[in-house]
Amino acid sequence: MNADDYAYLKNVTLGSWAWEFARRWPDYANAHAEHRDGALTRTKQSCGMEILKLSRPEPDAARFGLSFFVSPRRTCLDAPIFWTEEANHRVTTVDVRAVERSLTDRCLEGLFNLSRLTCRRSLFIDHDGAQHLRIVYCKRSIQLRCEGDSLLLGEVDLRFMLRFFGPVDAKIETLRRLKMVYDGFLPEQPAGPQWTSTALGLRDALIALDVHLEGGSHRDAAMVIYGREDGIERYKSPDESVRNRMRRLRKKGLSLMQGGYLDLMNPARSAGGSFVPAG
Repeated sequence: MNADDYAYLKNVTLGSWAWEFARRWPDYANAHAEHRDGALTRTKQSCGMEILKLSRPEPDAARFGLSFFVSPRRTCLDAPIFWTEEANHRVTTVDVRAVERSLTDRCLEGLFNLSRLTCRRSLFIDHDGAQHLRIVYCKRSIQLRCEGDSLLLGEVDLRFMLRFFGPVDAKIETLRRLKMVYDGFLPEQPAGPQWTSTALGLRDALIALDVHLEGGSHRDAAMVIYGREDGIERYKSPDESVRNRMRRLRKKGLSLMQGGYLDLMNPARSAGGSFVPAG
């Protein structure tokens, strides 16, 4: 294990970080193992969109903030992560309405059509027929809960549904990003090799957690984070600053793994968290 193994997490959102901690939780892995008997089916359309259907409810998944169980072996880059609206306030509900063919030409500009999206997209249909759309672009994601008619009808009318006022800003931001992606304005990936301070702190907590889960020591974690030689030198420093940091990182990693990952997506849940929610 070395720090370069975590390079794939550079520039991901806090929702992706949340999954990386959640999938390491033994409680989650055990619950997933109990629900892996074929309730979820996957098909892929010719356009590349993945359709997932759940034959029965998986209420235990909601305990972890998920709509259904996802394999903990899959990283945030390829896992079909569908958070519940309660877990991630950026998940936004819309009402889908079919449009009569006679009216389509007159209101075409304001309609939504899945086929126009060129980025990765997945449609999850739960056991009672409710639709959930996930759009992934530039290591970011948008998730909609869709009520009413099917998104697969082609040209449809989307109407925003506000259920409660607390996270309204997060939902408006989701709609803004959806419009941007739908119009083809994809943001460029940040250039350069630098990590943000928030991401670097999460990366180091994840490393300390992984080292701990593999039976390693605080010294082992320092060697991964700083490199073998530099880590050894820093760890044995008389001021014990690195020793103390490794203790804090392990404690933080364990806390995030054991349910604290939900606070990454919704900082208002935590006591004075400073994270900015992201999908």
